Amino acid sequence: MMDSTRSHESELCRELSELDEQLGNIDAQIHSLNAQRQLLLQRKNEIEKLITRRKVEKESALGIWDSDKFDWIQECRLALHSIFKLDEFRSLQRAVINAVLSKKDCLVVMSTGSGKSLCYQLPAVVMKGIVLVISPLVALVEDQLHQLKKLGIGAAALNQSTPKNEVIFHAKLSSFYVETYILKDIHSFPEENHVVIITTV
Repeated sequence: MMDSTRSHESELCRELSELDEQLGNIDAQIHSLNAQRQLLLQRKNEIEKLITRRKVEKESALGIWDSDKFDWIQECRLALHSIFKLDEFRSLQRAVINAVLSKKDCLVVMSTGSGKSLCYQLPAVVMKGIVLVISPLVALVEDQLHQLKKLGIGAAALNQSTPKNEVIFHAKLSSFYVETYILKDIHSFPEENHVVIITTV
């Protein structure tokens, strides 16, 4: 009977020891997970601060261009109303136009129907020069030409199917740069590329 009791106590002690060991392992895992959690929270906070800072920088950079403080803005607004029959600039249009007229490189990503065309059409009118636009869509080029001619803006399209005499005619309206490079390269353009020349000379 006594041996049986001792054996039972021994089993309980062994089980207790195993439980202590398991609890110790769990505590160690909790400690490790808490440490990992702190690292993840720290990284999360760093990323949130970085995103906030970049957003502020982006808004600040956009604010430089998206204003009426440029010398040509009144002429742009006059063209917007009298030529393009629009009341106001859409989002990003004024900023892009100001950057273009400042002769700055400008990369813009805008959704379909957001008014990208005005970003190069209006500067073409204000600059009284020639703007070259490379487009991958024939239908888009034809639509642009139709709309520009309706507004009284001189425009022409050059592509692989354009007769050589038309290419020469439009090139002669332009500068040496266009005459030298467009005449030389127009027929080597990939088939899907097309050039629209918008001129108010």
